[in-house]
Amino acid sequence: MKRRIVVFVMMVFVAAACSKELSYEGPDSPAEGSMQSALTGDCLPKTVSGTYQVAVPLVADSNTISVAVNVTTTGTYLVTTDTVNGFFFNSSGRFTSPGTNTVKLRSTGTPFAAGVNNFRISFDSTFCDVQVTVQ
Repeated sequence: MKRRIVVFVMMVFVAAACSKELSYEGPDSPAEGSMQSALTGDCLPKTVSGTYQVAVPLVADSNTISVAVNVTTTGTYLVTTDTVNGFFFNSSGRFTSPGTNTVKLRSTGTPFAAGVNNFRISFDSTFCDVQVTVQ
């Protein structure tokens, strides 16, 4: 009798170990959305802040780009630009509500040449261009 109980308990453990693992897409799921208007396809508003000078290191809190994002699915986000002329912008965090959210991208780096710099901002599968002038 004891042997049957032991065998039964072992079979229960084996069956439980072989069960399919369920996926839980909790708070670390990536956000989804667009930086473009659903009606026109144009980029949503974006604003460049700060002064940009050759050989002057950028200050992350004042040399920024603010961009509007239409969030369809909340979750974690990463909004980045490419690196141009020795500097770039990025921001990460979590969208907690759907709809239009504004993201402030902070700068990193030091511009090495004067002129107009064309950056490509990316979020989810969308891209928008913005110009930053270095004096």
